[in-house]
Amino acid sequence: MKRKYVSWRRVSTKKQNSSGLGLAAQKEIIRYFIERDEGDWVADYEECYTGTELSGCIELRKAMEHAKQIGAILIIAKSDRFRNTAEALKIYEEMGDGNLMFCDLPHTDKFTLTLFFALAEREALLVSIRTKQALAAKKERGEATGGASEKWHNTFNNKTKEEREVMFMEKGKMKNERHLEKRDVKAFLMIIKNVFPKACTSDDARDWMWDDVTTKGDNRFHILSLMKTHKELDESGALFAKWDFSDMESKKLRIRLTSYIQSTRKSLTINKMLNA
Repeated sequence: MKRKYVSWRRVSTKKQNSSGLGLAAQKEIIRYFIERDEGDWVADYEECYTGTELSGCIELRKAMEHAKQIGAILIIAKSDRFRNTAEALKIYEEMGDGNLMFCDLPHTDKFTLTLFFALAEREALLVSIRTKQALAAKKERGEATGGASEKWHNTFNNKTKEEREVMFMEKGKMKNERHLEKRDVKAFLMIIKNVFPKACTSDDARDWMWDDVTTKGDNRFHILSLMKTHKELDESGALFAKWDFSDMESKKLRIRLTSYIQSTRKSLTINKMLNA
């Protein structure tokens, strides 16, 4: 029997809403995952909401009620539609275990959700601090700060909606492919294939059985040990340079490995969708 899905999509600004690009991209991501699981897409809710209160998302409430009434899964393209852990967990608890799915976290459970948002919130804080420091340094040197040039804006504004959509898709595709070409990612995929040979029988990492790639039991130590060995043998000193393997049992390292597996899987899934 096919699983039923009710989707919810949101953008934050009127400009995003009028362009249709943000909502369209979310729709394609949702479509990919529902078709992959051979599910039944029953209903779709969308809205433009700029407020800070989750209660203001009227269409989200409608989507949740609809999904609960028919026993469907509430599917959302991106977990960043919520601002923090508390908001995401509130929806998760109301929908119940197994009834909420984020496409960038395909197997959503309470632990993964909490971990993912905690890391995202910390990274957002660090990015904000680094950006402010960089801008302050530029201003102190008397350098100009600001956005794109007037020429770029004129060129962009003369494009049709379809041309802009193609431009954004190509830009996203190139960024995704550059990420997957990084030495760290390639080395990490080799390690995963070594540790999980039965799950990685395909030559294409996008087709691996990622559900079987876990950090349970001895898997975590095996993966980290191989990463540490690769780092030590790399003469350039660039491979896994930002990883600290001095304490293999540290909570920080465990969390980082779990997050890295999830983000690598997400990048591969997006790459497969963009090249379909």
